[in-house]
Amino acid sequence: MTEMKIALSIEETADYTGVGRNTLRKLVEWNKLPVLKVGRKVLIKRTFWKCL
Repeated sequence: MTEMKIALSIEETADYTGVGRNTLRKLVEWNKLPVLKVGRKVLIKRTFWKCL
């Protein structure tokens, strides 16, 4: 059974969307994307990409 992730890393999000990693990091920095922070790792919520 395939498991659906709640959030994706910046690298996974870049592969999934085609948006560059640096652009995603800037959007996170500017608080334009909903994120989960686990230690130093930033995870972008997947529900945001479903609405695009």
